[in-house]
Amino acid sequence: MIIFNSNITRVSVFHKYKPNRFECSLKFVEDYKKKAGSKFLFFPVYEIVPQAVINTGGVFDSGEEFVCELKDYKSDYYYFEDGVLYEKPHCTIHMNDGSNREVHFDTVDELNKFVEDIKSKAPHIEI
Repeated sequence: MIIFNSNITRVSVFHKYKPNRFECSLKFVEDYKKKAGSKFLFFPVYEIVPQAVINTGGVFDSGEEFVCELKDYKSDYYYFEDGVLYEKPHCTIHMNDGSNREVHFDTVDELNKFVEDIKSKAPHIEI
């Protein structure tokens, strides 16, 4: 995607961002009981997952869907730190036409380098 700097209204930078419950349906659960099958066709059998990432399906959905163990969780947008969900370092580029584009990074240094690169290519005002 090519963006002309003259079309950028502003760039919002988020080094460490904790999304609210409306933005992400993932959460961390200790000792999650995952249904593993049934015994005698009627009695459910569960296994305990010590640290699990589950998808709650959104705010208005009451059903919980198991995603994976914390150690196996990989995402381009989110990570867990001490059992708390955070969005990876990212910036939101706001355009003159009202559209937005989010760019995610693995580290804060990559984010800072990207923002400095944008700032060096066009005049700007920092607030």
